Amino acid sequence: MITHTIGIIGGVGPSASAQFYLTIQQHANHLTHRPHILLDSLPIPFCLEENILTKGASLEPYKPLLIESAKKLAKSGADFITLPCNTLSFFINEIQSHVPVPVLNIIDLTVKSLVHNEVNKVGLLATSQTIQQSLYLNTLSKHGISLELPTSFEQKQIDQFILSQVSNAQALNSDYAPRTLLCIAKRMIECGAEQVILGCTDLPPLTNKPTVNPISLLAQESLRLISEPQKTALTS
Repeated sequence: MITHTIGIIGGVGPSASAQFYLTIQQHANHLTHRPHILLDSLPIPFCLEENILTKGASLEPYKPLLIESAKKLAKSGADFITLPCNTLSFFINEIQSHVPVPVLNIIDLTVKSLVHNEVNKVGLLATSQTIQQSLYLNTLSKHGISLELPTSFEQKQIDQFILSQVSNAQALNSDYAPRTLLCIAKRMIECGAEQVILGCTDLPPLTNKPTVNPISLLAQESLRLISEPQKTALTS
């Protein structure tokens, strides 16, 4: 049996990696077998996670870990590599330059979905680093999609929630979302956002709110690639 292998750079954060893995498995019913997945969970220091989320520390310490992980996955047989983390997508191009297989870009996939659905304005819930690096803004602007960002107070609330999720490696609960996140999303929608991007893979689904979930889109694209002939998957 010829099958494709999905490589996952994991551990950033743990609950998001686990959710991404489960999402792939839960939507693989159209295949004749379970997907072949290689997961490399990075040994991220707790202090580094906290400093980035609370003090705006540099993302640079992550770069060598991400590149080494991608190399390891490619060498181990991954046909393409995924990084279920919006913030660290800042390094996607550099990671890609070090491996011979495709590295999927979660932000590009999200914007592609918004363009396909003819969305004109979106809200964004994400880490301070994702917003400061303009990771979504730059790509959205190319397609004429405007962006509603959190206020500074709202951003502190978002970062605090994400830190608690990452630090405690809590499972994402689809039945629970903090009232603060729901209120922020509600304000964005009232300001004209047609959808709200869950721009951190450690954010839970927001019930009864029109949201875009990048981790689901990354899983869908991964399943699309492993469903196609191997040569096509490698050149997509």
